[in-house]
Amino acid sequence: METKKDWRQELRQNYSDQIAAWKRQHGVVKALFIEDSKESGRVIFFRIPTRLQLSAAEAVSVTTGADRSDVYKKSERLLADCLLGGDLSLEAILADTSVFVSAGNFVLYNLVEQKKTNWENC
Repeated sequence: METKKDWRQELRQNYSDQIAAWKRQHGVVKALFIEDSKESGRVIFFRIPTRLQLSAAEAVSVTTGADRSDVYKKSERLLADCLLGGDLSLEAILADTSVFVSAGNFVLYNLVEQKKTNWENC
């Protein structure tokens, strides 16, 4: 009996050579899978931002005079800085609100994994 490949596996396999090249160039490569249906979807690949890029994204997100942050501006900047490629261009991501929100949340909250930490009294 042949096992059916998951569409995510197929996408990884389709991009395997490019992923290897990106890993050599950037180190860690993260994939964001966007499900179109249970049987298909698209993938977008990102590299980890530098501290300078994180700072620039934060700076561009500050609303002048209000001391508030615009998370959409911040995520748009990180998307532009860290997008490597995949099935969607930056323009396509920005044009589709549901994809933009998904990709924007990914770059804001999941692209850089925090180390596990805890506080203890000394």
